[in-house]
Amino acid sequence: MRNKTILIIGGTGFVGTILSNILSNHNTVIPIGRTTKVNYKIGQEVSLELKKLISSSHLVIFASWDFSISSDKYIKIHCDSVLQFLKICKDFDTSFLFISTTLSNKASRSLYNKAKHMCEILTIKHGASCMRIGVLVSKLTKSGNIYLKLSKLPSIYGYKLMLKPDIKKFKLTHIDQLALFFNSYSVNEVNIFQETKQSETYLLSEILEMFSEKKYKYIYIDWKFIYYILKTIRFLGINLRINLDSLISIWGENIKEEYL
Repeated sequence: MRNKTILIIGGTGFVGTILSNILSNHNTVIPIGRTTKVNYKIGQEVSLELKKLISSSHLVIFASWDFSISSDKYIKIHCDSVLQFLKICKDFDTSFLFISTTLSNKASRSLYNKAKHMCEILTIKHGASCMRIGVLVSKLTKSGNIYLKLSKLPSIYGYKLMLKPDIKKFKLTHIDQLALFFNSYSVNEVNIFQETKQSETYLLSEILEMFSEKKYKYIYIDWKFIYYILKTIRFLGINLRINLDSLISIWGENIKEEYL
């Protein structure tokens, strides 16, 4: 993709920033976020200034999301926001690409995965495109991954904490098989927008070691244990800057049966 004008809605966020860095090598990329001069926030009407930018763009990439929306309105507001852009892009004959997740599923227990799936349906019905992504890594110093956040915690007698999936749900009969699970759930960095396609794969434990520049042994803790502790803390009125749905969206799903 070269010499195109690309508008990235949510371009100042984690995924949007990565896409912007990749695409800006050979294109004019305009990131749109909550604090940019021409701005946008999920759930609001598209301004006249933003419509003008859409009309003069070749492609609009929708990577915007709001995790703070209440559960009763979560899916509707996200779908309405995507639908609004789909209609505007169609009016101006501008291509549209919706950024989704590999775990998108209509029957998901995660609102995030379910909402992404519903947005995909809307996008496809309007003749536009979707791209499902997994775990993105740009620089190991960049936060946005729960494992990198765990790596900042102090070690306990040389051990680091690491979340593990439900052994039964992922059909892991023994704790030693976790190595096989993490091997299949590797963190990949594939730049599909460049002419020379390169891929680097790291195990999650390797990511932690590269980030901390030390080798550790790991204490594996069931994700549900952490989830219910955090849920109880929130129930007691203590505000957490952690999105509990993100734990469900990754560990509460059976990737080996439902998504492959």
